[in-house]
Amino acid sequence: DDTGEYLELAAGAGDIGRQMMMIGLSIGVETSSLVARAARDAAPVIVNNVRAVPDHLPNPLLPDTRSELAMPLIVGDSIIGVLDVQSREADHFGEEDVNVMQTLAAQVAISVNNARLFTDSIESERVIAKRAVELQAVAEVSAQASGTLDLDELLQNVSDLTKERFDLYHAHIYLLDDTGEY
Repeated sequence: DDTGEYLELAAGAGDIGRQMMMIGLSIGVETSSLVARAARDAAPVIVNNVRAVPDHLPNPLLPDTRSELAMPLIVGDSIIGVLDVQSREADHFGEEDVNVMQTLAAQVAISVNNARLFTDSIESERVIAKRAVELQAVAEVSAQASGTLDLDELLQNVSDLTKERFDLYHAHIYLLDDTGEY
């Protein structure tokens, strides 16, 4: 997450993965968990008998897990997540599995990072485009204000243009009365 304190489930395979997503599963980075340990240590965690280790965090939706491999997702010097795979078989994961999952994790980390950068750039472009439209609206409102001498017409035009150009639900203008009290 943004604080670096929790690993939030971002995707999960099959119906169980969807169920875990629906409940908003997250794991504290400092908790006793194989996934958390992979994130903390920035290193793969392989346990071929999860029932024999104290830091296995059993998931009631995955009661048949016997082996688990948690692989950190690393971009540069930063941990951005963990790829966690599980098997119903004890002693399932070997050195070759670690190598394959390391390659997969590196590719996933790069893809996630690229997608985030792309999303950030799209958002930046959207904000810039919105600001340009808003500045154009300010210029139009200013032009209306300087070109209209009728106060009622001026105020109506400014209200209408403000609502329309800034994509607002409503806009109105209040003027102080002669006493300054209302």
